[in-house]
Amino acid sequence: MTIKRAETWWNALFVSSLLVLIAIRWFYQIPTELDVDTSTWISSAISTAHADRPLWTLLNYSDSRPLTVLPLAVAEMAGINVDWALADGIGVILWVATLTFVFLIFKNWFSSARSFLFTVPLLLFQAFHLWPGFMTYNSEHVCILMLTVGFWAVIKLKDSAYPSWCFFLLGLWLGLLPFAKFQTIPMGLVLALFLVFFLFKTQQWKRLLALIGGGILPVLLVNGYYYHYDQLETFWNDYFWSYYYYSFSTVHSKLETSNRFSPLTIGRFVFQPAATRVFWAVQVVLILTGVVQFLRFPSRPVAVSRSVIGLSVAVALVSLYAVLQAGNPFDHYLLFLFVPSAVLAGFCSLYFSPKMFSSLWTIALLAIALEGARNVVNFPLGTIPKLPKSDVLIRKAIRAHIGPNETMTIWGYADRFFVYEHLPAGNRLPHSYWIYTKSPLQTHRQRELIDDLDQNKPALFMDAMVAPVSTIYVPDNVNYRHEKFPIIAKYVREHYTLVDVVKGARFYRRKKE
Repeated sequence: MTIKRAETWWNALFVSSLLVLIAIRWFYQIPTELDVDTSTWISSAISTAHADRPLWTLLNYSDSRPLTVLPLAVAEMAGINVDWALADGIGVILWVATLTFVFLIFKNWFSSARSFLFTVPLLLFQAFHLWPGFMTYNSEHVCILMLTVGFWAVIKLKDSAYPSWCFFLLGLWLGLLPFAKFQTIPMGLVLALFLVFFLFKTQQWKRLLALIGGGILPVLLVNGYYYHYDQLETFWNDYFWSYYYYSFSTVHSKLETSNRFSPLTIGRFVFQPAATRVFWAVQVVLILTGVVQFLRFPSRPVAVSRSVIGLSVAVALVSLYAVLQAGNPFDHYLLFLFVPSAVLAGFCSLYFSPKMFSSLWTIALLAIALEGARNVVNFPLGTIPKLPKSDVLIRKAIRAHIGPNETMTIWGYADRFFVYEHLPAGNRLPHSYWIYTKSPLQTHRQRELIDDLDQNKPALFMDAMVAPVSTIYVPDNVNYRHEKFPIIAKYVREHYTLVDVVKGARFYRRKKE
């Protein structure tokens, strides 16, 4: 077989693997709410699609993650009703795009056969490691794709004489990362600084200015947009300060910041999902073995430059930092680690002897595949959330008290009812967690709610802050009903009338004004 035919064959095998991945994930799809976050993003997409000012709504009704909501909002605007199954399907497509760019990253140095080999662990993970926390659509899906494309572009631009506008576009791409999720900023900075250092060292000033200019442009444009509506403070509170208090304080996590990076915390977090423990053990073995081999034979020639390997190490470490910083061990945070670890494991393998390479990779792929097979046979390995039976009664009450083209506000954490009934939210947050949780931004959040209620005049206000209507964040010993917050209680009392109570959920209809 000629080299060209072999390349074509391996490329075809990679594409076929992606199609098999899509088929498997479609077959094992779970058409229900696996994570409350998915309902939040769908609700935001519905609100954006029905808004008079879609861009403003996308920026403000997306819980500071407009690019997370954007793929769902585009589907809604195209007339497709997004539900949990479709959202998760969009997540799979985003992962397929991510895996394609991982393959292309390796193709910079290796044949299609070796590039496919290094990508197989991620293919197996996405196809067979069917853990609910990884399957459901969340903000990480868009972020991981953006970071992977960013890594690929940095490598491309570093090694070739591309025009300045390419550097501007890369800067623009990385500058958009905060609008997917602020958690990605450290990774984006590492990628940008790597290229900045290279351009500075080689005195490519025009390309350097283009990269920096593109990087700061998104923030400048969004700030200008908010300034136009006299809402600049809103941007900084909802985006920057919200992330700051979430990640760098104990407002939203009981874990002290000093304990968030301990080896015990890292181990518990990474190996928490039962579906991927073997996967992570394999990654650790491959990386550590590569490090040992590098220390033993530092002069061994490899295809990838040390600067690029150093970049992969930095991205992996900063990704680990980013998922630990907030002190909340949510499974979906771990998604940030899969691509960096797989890329680093591939690069570390370059320091193996041929015999060691063959043996370790055979064992590694076999172990990950067997774990994946176990996950499929025992599916679902993780807990599938069972939505309360009372949902049927709540839905009937919503339909009874709301008319066509009217909006609803939910006090509590029950975003799923917006998805059930396909209703736009009457305020910028489909849940009220940020409002009833005590924090330095609580007064600001409460004022925002009142302003939204006053401007949008939602026909129905549902106080769902009671278990099991609200499925999470319902404290046993604290009453977080809306009347416990004077400014909100006053507004609801003046503008709404109690019309129904179902399973503890209270329904208030807006008074005619």
